[in-house]
Amino acid sequence: MRVYIYTLIVFLVAQFPPSVSARQIVAEGMKVKISYFKKTASVIGPENRKAFNLDSLFIPESFSVKGRDYRTISVGGFAYCKSLVYVSLPSTVENLERACFQGCSNIETLEIPPLVKNIPEAFIEMTTDYVMSDGAVSSKLKRVTLGENLITIGNWAFSGNSLQKIVIPENVKSIGTEALSSLRTLTDVYCLSTTPPSIHIEYTDSNRTEIMDWSFQFIGPHNPGLDPSRTLYVPVGSLQAYQNAPGWCSFDKFEEILVCGPEFDPEAFHLPEGTTIRDVILKLPGVTIDSLDNIYVNGRLVPTETDILVNGKEFFNEAKRDTMSLEQLTHDMIERVKAYDMRFEQNYTPQDPQVK
Repeated sequence: MRVYIYTLIVFLVAQFPPSVSARQIVAEGMKVKISYFKKTASVIGPENRKAFNLDSLFIPESFSVKGRDYRTISVGGFAYCKSLVYVSLPSTVENLERACFQGCSNIETLEIPPLVKNIPEAFIEMTTDYVMSDGAVSSKLKRVTLGENLITIGNWAFSGNSLQKIVIPENVKSIGTEALSSLRTLTDVYCLSTTPPSIHIEYTDSNRTEIMDWSFQFIGPHNPGLDPSRTLYVPVGSLQAYQNAPGWCSFDKFEEILVCGPEFDPEAFHLPEGTTIRDVILKLPGVTIDSLDNIYVNGRLVPTETDILVNGKEFFNEAKRDTMSLEQLTHDMIERVKAYDMRFEQNYTPQDPQVK
């Protein structure tokens, strides 16, 4: 009986050698490693790195090989592909490889897929080659949207980039060395966790009393007294915890924001009189507005047919852009503001108040 079982195991292994169970293919200009049994695909880089000159990279959710679909779960291998300007990562991605986009200085925006739990070391790090001697910014990355399931941000993940604002999801537990260090551009940090994540710190004196954070520090030439101040926005009730937390306490200013699910209270931002709706919206974590008043939430465009609802009714949309702008209403007219996806808001009805 023992000999029979042994023979059967050997036979099965022989039927599915490594070359079949996992092999590398070329598809859509990318090298892809597919796993036959798991039905998954891992993008490991461009087909021809030396000849790579694309400005846009669209990675599909799956690759089809001989009629069989392989779900894309991992991406890596595009370091120093300097021609890249736009990258689209599919929602199926769970893993990002170390130094995935390191040195890609022309990428402008990045949205991290929601299934990613760990951003690896040097993910899109700008090395010293991109730090100009006078401290000028050579990276074009200005907006990053982090997935809601993210837990860790690795060492140097976004180091040397020109981010101005970052929203750190509530599930993040740790942020590595120089993970979000910028060339004196990152001035607004929104941390949505009520418990301060651990960040890398260094003591600047022999008595180990003076602490400097090394996760958000400015890099490049410093101008004492002239560097921009950094503001940390935290949930109401957690201000003291952040002010007492090593590293976090080195921020210049602290502001509490009222986060009730997806709803925000404009008064929590302490805005001056006359501040417009546009200014309020720009304060919301994960929200940006372009020059044409297009609104983006977590990197996704808000549909123009329902840009803003007031008390559940259409107020500002594409048809009204010629006669109305986001600067015509002031923040004191708003009780609360909420961003939602109508496709998945089960309790939504046109009468539900979204902005009062």
